[in-house]
Amino acid sequence: MSGTVVPFAHHPDLELVVDPGLLRVPEIFFDGARLDRPIAVVTDDYVRAASPRVAPIAVAS
Repeated sequence: MSGTVVPFAHHPDLELVVDPGLLRVPEIFFDGARLDRPIAVVTDDYVRAASPRVAPIAVAS
């Protein structure tokens, strides 16, 4: 998908990492390849499907 950040790692050499803060929200939203079409996913479902490594990558503001 051109122009978007996909929520899954589609290449075997690319590790998917998410911040632990992601696990504190009930659902997350992704760009559906159009700015007017976000996709909502239950966070637990996303983690189960994507199997990301959870590690601190964001700084709280």
